[in-house]
This record gives sequence, structure tokens and C-alpha cells, in this order.
Amino acid sequence: MSVPRDIQDFFSAQPWTQNYWRCQMVYRNINQLQDFEHHYEFARWIIRESGWPYFPIELPNAPYKEMYKEAKGLYNDNMFVMHREANVEDADYYKSEHYREKTHRGWGACTLYGRAWNATGHDETFDGYDWCPEVVERCPITYKYFKEEFPETPDGRIRFMLVDRGGYIQPHNDRTEPGLLSPINIALNNPEGCEFRMRHKGYVPFGKGGTACYVDIGNVHSVWNRSSLPRFHIIAHGKPKPEMSNVILNSLRKLIGGKYD
Repeated sequence: MSVPRDIQDFFSAQPWTQNYWRCQMVYRNINQLQDFEHHYEFARWIIRESGWPYFPIELPNAPYKEMYKEAKGLYNDNMFVMHREANVEDADYYKSEHYREKTHRGWGACTLYGRAWNATGHDETFDGYDWCPEVVERCPITYKYFKEEFPETPDGRIRFMLVDRGGYIQPHNDRTEPGLLSPINIALNNPEGCEFRMRHKGYVPFGKGGTACYVDIGNVHSVWNRSSLPRFHIIAHGKPKPEMSNVILNSLRKLIGGKYD
């Protein structure tokens, strides 16, 4: 199966620093941080002003294995719809070289909280987001976690995201302003051979499963799944609960070996 030149070029670019966060940010920045009076101010600085391209976080009590199992159930039930497909009526367009070169492949989504289970895009004119019963029924553990334990309240979509085996997401950015004021990206699995890269920033360090990151999607980024397994993530838009400050700071402590107290 051929791969568009944009994907080949993006993933062959050098240099790629696998642990950009630790190498380029922690040891350079952590000792230069101003003395914040309150921990929540430090957490706010990390998300709004640090300029870090991503920030790995430890989500307490997240049932990763169970959510992964439920995501696979959605996949087997054909509940993923292709995300950001071109909306063009001319059938010949889908046979064209431009379509093959510029369109994402195998990028799917299924909405847990939003407008409808099969409505995966953002709609600024719609303000009635709710839990989607077709997905709640199939994914009771995921639903319970996001409704009761996730350290944010829903403020936008919560979606299962798929990059199928051999699939890719074309290089793009989702906004122009920088910052980690983004949805949380949760890896339910991230099979070996599937990579999330940012231009000039390297790999986003998702593990094989059970990891989460704030990601600055103002950076140009791309995903290419060269594994033999589908890759499942959850993207959750929310408003932080009070306990999120502690989640962020505990995550930072783990990253730097407990050097911030």
C-alpha cells in the first residue's frame, strides 16, 4: 500500500529527539521557574504559559485495560466513522491523485459525549452535547470513569479515536495559538510501529497503553500506524476540576524524580 509523499517526508525528517520533554525542557526550565505562592498557579503556568509542546500526565484510577477492551468492541461492531473525510459530491475526486495524497487514511472516531455517536467533528452552532446512549451501552466502564472520576467535567466532545493498521493522519495543526489548553489525549494502546510526531519537537511519548498527555495541537503533528494493530486513543475536551492541579503537579514530580515540592 503506497503512502503519500507528505507522510514519508514528515516521518523521515531529522533530527527526531525521542525524549524531547526531558532533554529539552525539564532540566533547562525547571530551576528557572518563578516561586509561585500556590501550587495551582504553577499548574496553570504549565498549561497556559510554559510553551511545552506536550506534557505527560498520570490519570488516577483510569481503567485503561477495560477502556481498551471496550474500544476494541466498538471497532468490532463497526462503530468508528471516518473522521474529517472530504465532503465532495464529485465521485471522480475520490479517484484522483490529489485525494490520495492529501486525505487521511484509517482515521476514525466514535463519540461518547457529543452531538451523536457518529457526529465526530466540532460544531460551534450546537450546544446540546450529551452522553451518546449507543456508546454508553457498549462502554459502561469508560462512561462511568468520565462521568464520575475523570478530573475534568465535559466541555465539548469525548471521543474514541482510531488510527487503523496502515493508517495515517496527514500533517496538520488544529489552531494557530500555542499552548496546552487542549483536550487530553489518552492512549489506550499505542502499538510498536505507531508514532505521533510533531514538527521540530520529535515524538510524543505515548506508551504501549495506559498513558495520557496534554498536547499543544498548535504544532504541526502527524500520526502514522505502521503496526499490524489498530491504535485506540480517547480525546477528551473538559473543564478542570479543582483536583486537576494536583494531578498536574504529581505528574511533574514523577517526570523529574520528585524534585518539585
